[in-house]
Amino acid sequence: MVPGGFGGADQDRFDGMLPTTPARGAIKRNNLGNETPRTGKPSRKLDNLSSPAAAASPYRTPHKPSAPAVEAITPFRQRNHAGETTEVLNPRIPKPTLPLADATWSSRVDFMFNMDIQLFRYRPMYQKLSEASETQDERIDEFAAAIQEHYSLPDEAFGDPSVASPAEIVAVGRIVSDSLEGKFNASSILLESSRMTGAGARIPLKLQKISSFAFFPGQILAVKGVNSSGGYFQVQEILEPPKLPPASTLVSNLMAYAKRLEAGPVSVFIASGPYTTNDNLDFEALEELCTKCAEQQPDVVILTGPFIDSAHPLIQTGDFDLEDGNEDGTIEDLFRQKISRKLQRITNSLIILIPSVRDAVSKHTAFPQEGLKRKHLDLPTVRPLPANSLPPR
Repeated sequence: MVPGGFGGADQDRFDGMLPTTPARGAIKRNNLGNETPRTGKPSRKLDNLSSPAAAASPYRTPHKPSAPAVEAITPFRQRNHAGETTEVLNPRIPKPTLPLADATWSSRVDFMFNMDIQLFRYRPMYQKLSEASETQDERIDEFAAAIQEHYSLPDEAFGDPSVASPAEIVAVGRIVSDSLEGKFNASSILLESSRMTGAGARIPLKLQKISSFAFFPGQILAVKGVNSSGGYFQVQEILEPPKLPPASTLVSNLMAYAKRLEAGPVSVFIASGPYTTNDNLDFEALEELCTKCAEQQPDVVILTGPFIDSAHPLIQTGDFDLEDGNEDGTIEDLFRQKISRKLQRITNSLIILIPSVRDAVSKHTAFPQEGLKRKHLDLPTVRPLPANSLPPR
């Protein structure tokens, strides 16, 4: 037997993978070559096998390809087709000639949220399980209220799906799986009620009477059925939630928007990082982009990360220098010098920065992320916005 318990035809399969090159002698084989081995017990006879010393040599030594050459990085200034437009969507629509005369983004663009961002601020990894549980309960109860109003149901129509009863009830809860490791299928679907309606109990759902359905873990659902035995809830009908109203804008608002855009349509520049090549941290791409934005003055500039990529070779090794020669500088110092100073040249556009999970200056490496700290990173000051909107940080 060879080390590891392989021999004969088995040895052929693992040539080049196991350290079994003998120091002297030779391995006797069955002259199978590259043919499919015959059935039956293969020969395991080995001659003069000693302790392995190096990786195995294959029976028929194939041509070994040379090591892949390191791909040469083309300097940014020497790239091909610089400034060339590769594709135009809806070319029949004329684009505005930038910059627009006597037009500022603050009089043409509103930056608005549908929620108060300050109420949704959080510290990453500091969420309590009790807070997460309360949020899930609130969503289930709000969904139940929407179902009750939409179908005009009395309070008595709702009940605890985990309690055995011959009466038909409406149960509202969250779809979960019966196992964290098992595959989610029709036989593993459980309904988890809220603490108010069912003390958070889980009950299996039987869906044989439902012709079609589409569920996913975490989905909030309202079903009508019976739990006659106490072991499962027999679903007889799935209550669809009310549809959201179609999006619409008042004619008066459309007229107001049209008046604000008399100088030309809204112009938006969008770019995605990284903004430098892997051989340097000069950020030449960002430099050229900021120059273009400063010249053409679009209404909005949207930049997505990574700005300083944590996967950049020089960042991973810590081999970077600051412009002031400070050897004890941080990633934040590098961001201020290489990113913020360039962005400060864009003075007539609304700048929106969206960090990436690979951003070295972002402390939260999971989505959703907290916004970049404007004051801490010396980002450009945001101009005042209308009172009905919230400025980005």
